[in-house]
Amino acid sequence: MSGDIQTALAILLTGMAVVFLMLGLVVITGRVLIATVNRWNKDKAPTPGSGAGLHSKTSSIPTQKIAAITAAVDIATGGKAAVENIQRLEHSKQNKS
Repeated sequence: MSGDIQTALAILLTGMAVVFLMLGLVVITGRVLIATVNRWNKDKAPTPGSGAGLHSKTSSIPTQKIAAITAAVDIATGGKAAVENIQRLEHSKQNKS
């Protein structure tokens, strides 16, 4: 019986080690991919506060709402993103019978 337990533990530890190594490879590959893409796209990074000319594109949305949305995006992303476009969604009215 102890031979079965040793075999089971060996299989368990081997499986856990394989999963750990594979997840490690996924994390490392992801970080390398992100670093590579960021290195190629340095010049295309959004600039914080670039929503200044946003009002001309969104004339039907009040200025206070645009400012609130821009501020929320700036806070939520730590200044790493910028609002480029805001579109009002029209809801279709459906008959509910």
